[in-house]
Amino acid sequence: MNEFECRALSPSAEHGNELRSLSRVAGVNIKFVDLTHFARNEDRTQKQILNGLSGEFRAGELSAIIGPSGSGKTTLINLLASYRIKPKTDNIFINDRPLDRGKFRKISRYVLQEDYLCPHFTIAETMMMASKFKLNPQCSPEQRSATITTLLQFFNLQDQANTRIQNISGGELKRVCIAVELINKPVVIFLDEPTTGLDESTAYQCLLQLKQLSQNGHTVICTLHSPSSRLLQLIDNLYTMAEGQCVYQGAVQDVVQYLELFGLKCPISYNPADFLIEATTNAYGNIHDNMVRAMENGKVLKWRPMPEKNLQNAPAPSSVIRLTLPANNLDLVCDIELKEDSTQTSWWLQYKWLLQRILLQTVRDKINISLRIFAHLFLASLIGVAYIGIGRNAYFGMYNYHLSMLTVVVCVFTAMCPVIATTGPEMKYLQRQIYNQWYCLSSYFMALLTSHVLSVIIMSISASAILYFFTEQPMQFFRFALFTGIIFLTSMVASSLGLLFGARLKLQQAFFIGPASIAVFIILANYATERGHISTLERAIMYTSCLRHSLEGILAALFKFNRADLICPPTEFFCLMAKPQSLLRLVGSLDVDYNRSVLFLLGYYVLFTVLAYFALRWRLMRARVSHLQVKWYVGRCFCLNR
Repeated sequence: MNEFECRALSPSAEHGNELRSLSRVAGVNIKFVDLTHFARNEDRTQKQILNGLSGEFRAGELSAIIGPSGSGKTTLINLLASYRIKPKTDNIFINDRPLDRGKFRKISRYVLQEDYLCPHFTIAETMMMASKFKLNPQCSPEQRSATITTLLQFFNLQDQANTRIQNISGGELKRVCIAVELINKPVVIFLDEPTTGLDESTAYQCLLQLKQLSQNGHTVICTLHSPSSRLLQLIDNLYTMAEGQCVYQGAVQDVVQYLELFGLKCPISYNPADFLIEATTNAYGNIHDNMVRAMENGKVLKWRPMPEKNLQNAPAPSSVIRLTLPANNLDLVCDIELKEDSTQTSWWLQYKWLLQRILLQTVRDKINISLRIFAHLFLASLIGVAYIGIGRNAYFGMYNYHLSMLTVVVCVFTAMCPVIATTGPEMKYLQRQIYNQWYCLSSYFMALLTSHVLSVIIMSISASAILYFFTEQPMQFFRFALFTGIIFLTSMVASSLGLLFGARLKLQQAFFIGPASIAVFIILANYATERGHISTLERAIMYTSCLRHSLEGILAALFKFNRADLICPPTEFFCLMAKPQSLLRLVGSLDVDYNRSVLFLLGYYVLFTVLAYFALRWRLMRARVSHLQVKWYVGRCFCLNR
């Protein structure tokens, strides 16, 4: 078993809770040369974000990318991390070798600026769930707990371990987001604005912990917005950008001397970083081009700290956490060579743990689950009371059609809208976890579908029982089972349609387009009602509505299979709808077939589900896939090259 992945940690008398530091030769240096990137505007014109940028980030250094807003800081770190943007591999080098995106992502992690974690779990539960995906599946709970305890102590979170995410502060949330990505000890750590929204003291503690990680051989790269003088003291390498170009790359203490080359003298009481950023915005004259030429747009390294400085001369804090790189993932001959890890968590284990997480999350989201239960029971009871007793009364026979249509509409909306509402927030968690390779999207998607099936089964049986018995339909179990089956399939089709809209569209757009699409389906489903004849084309268009098949399935369950005539009350001389065939002929559904309805509903469910999966994958990728990338894309979709 891998010592790195499954090592039980115990307190050390000398250093506290520790993990071994990275080997010096296992460090990862990132170099980029002539990096250029364009972004497409809304009018389809291209805007240059990065302009021939060069630079280097070394192991053992805390590197900070600063610059005015719009200078390209986030774009640069996204390119280096291959997040949302696919860089050219001949412009980025890992230890002087061209970037291999697949292998590099196995040893790097990206902490996004937005702090998204499920609010219904505690910090300890969140860490434990992350450890299931990140550590060897053979690790015992005690070994996982030991690793988590060490990280919680390192980030000063041990006192809040049993507090739910929704009840912790912004600073604690930021530290949890960093901690969960350090469980499997990544060699390279990217962070986008890790101090945003934090007060000075909390930001300092956060950056100090990142500094401690870098002192143990990790490559730590972050973007910062206007760091204070106190924060600057922790930074080893300051990379300053303006207008997509590098205007300074070097040690913080050399900023003042560098600016003097351009006739600028930083006041003693002034923050050198603020003064440098102001200089890049031409606040003291137009010297931007001169600074770019002086740095050769990032190729000049003479202002950088010495390579050995940070690892040898930096004082070791008293609570340093020492992280180690898994030996089976590196072949340290001349450089880093990553190997495939044969002990990755299997797809089925991922599916099992994700299903448990989703179900637990659903149960703990009391407001959402209460509303769903209330909506199903209330609407079913309301319709049942409104149409009470019509199932055997021939005088109200026509109302059975209204009952069937209302049942379909209620099933669709109560199943689709909750899925749309929850898919948007889930995208925020998925974006972080899929990129950082917690699990495959396919395993998450199947776990999500399974959770939908379980909830829909419970809701369908309860709603069907209320509707069926309140309206006094025939007391035959097989009819009730057929009736419940159509309600279940209709709800599943609606949930997959809601998942498609939620995955492809923003929340506001999904809530508008979703009900509008259902309105079209309802119109088409009722198209043949009280019509003597419709053309073949009209019939084909009508049957494109999935709700038409739901309607016919319910009518077949209630009025086919040798259904006896409805009872005409003694007070009525003649009842037009006494015979089931009369009702079916009136609504244009004399040829209804239950099996056909089931097959079409299953087909629509499969179609919407497949489209939802690829829409979800496409949204997470956020990048155009060319014909040369199809093979890679398909492999990622099915988790073949993970």
